[in-house]
Amino acid sequence: GEIAENGIVFQGRKPIHWCTSCETALAEAEIEYKDHRSPSIFVRFEITEATPELASLLNNQKAHVLVWTTTPWTLPANVAIAAHADFTYVVGKTGDNIYLMVEELQNNLTELLEFSDFQILGKVSGKSLAGTKTQHPFIESRISPIVNADYVTKEDGTGFVHIAPGHGQDDYLVGQEYNLPMVMPVDGKGCFTDEVKWAGKNVFEANKDIGMHMEELGALLKIKFIKHSYPHCWRCKNPVIFRATKQWFIAMDTPMKNDEKTLRQKSLEAVK
Repeated sequence: GEIAENGIVFQGRKPIHWCTSCETALAEAEIEYKDHRSPSIFVRFEITEATPELASLLNNQKAHVLVWTTTPWTLPANVAIAAHADFTYVVGKTGDNIYLMVEELQNNLTELLEFSDFQILGKVSGKSLAGTKTQHPFIESRISPIVNADYVTKEDGTGFVHIAPGHGQDDYLVGQEYNLPMVMPVDGKGCFTDEVKWAGKNVFEANKDIGMHMEELGALLKIKFIKHSYPHCWRCKNPVIFRATKQWFIAMDTPMKNDEKTLRQKSLEAVK
């Protein structure tokens, strides 16, 4: 009661494991990891506004940020792109296209994506990229800024991570840090809501539709399928998703109005 009276209890949204078959939230202990076949795609986000350091390299030329994901269905909820502040990113040109990617993965990516005659125009730090604005690959009204996040790796992918705060714990924390909107157009059955072009379709089934749509728009560079460890429901054994739901929270960083001694005394009296 003291906690509630002090306004420390509040309702908010946070992504959790969600079983679309059982239509319920799952705790970490209720998750089983099994191999799952997922589409691995490389998508480009066109830069609409570059930071000064990047702009000096581009010299008014059109360029794209290269992003890799194994969950295409989360792209409708994308609101940003994360780069690691301490990483070095190359700005390279192949044909008439300019792409940004992390330096350590340059050789792997140019070979995989068949970028011939890849010419490096320059290099920039992830920190200097923060604030760059990009166009969402298929939602015209949405701009996805580049932000910095420490969990971005250079082990695989491109060195850039697409951010959907409604569909992942790390993304959620980045969203909190940068005050990003939480878009979550997926219902309890795992189907898209009316906010998305593929309303009523199961998210896993929509992966193909999203990929085809981006291919038509010229945003999809490559797709291949991979088998990797993926969370499944311990009850029905089906794959689960990360989905933001309304939950109640107790703020741990808000001071109580009453002192600790008084609260302890009241707690003891309540127990008696």
